[in-house]
Amino acid sequence: MDVNSNMLKSLDGVKGIETRVFEVTEADAIIAMAYELPNLDGLFNCVGVVHHGTVPELNDWDCDVTVSIDVTSMVRVCHTFIPGMLRRAQSTGSVPVLNMAVMASFEKRLC
Repeated sequence: MDVNSNMLKSLDGVKGIETRVFEVTEADAIIAMAYELPNLDGLFNCVGVVHHGTVPELNDWDCDVTVSIDVTSMVRVCHTFIPGMLRRAQSTGSVPVLNMAVMASFEKRLC
């Protein structure tokens, strides 16, 4: 799942992969996706943005957007999907969840 449909197209035809455009900052979209995919065995959250300036250039809006995407969306996705995963995994009691921070485009220059 991604917001970039062109990037998702690069995965077309890869065995076992299904893609969907998905906006993780929209609570209703997360709930809708949980209804569409109620039988997940595991969850891999890999979402994020990185401010492309220096720390002194960071403003409140940049900070709010970063927290909304990098933290709040992961918590919402876990909160929405984990109950169904727990019901499904009653026999094993195991619910694999991996949350990964995206830092690929992080600029080393902080100040």
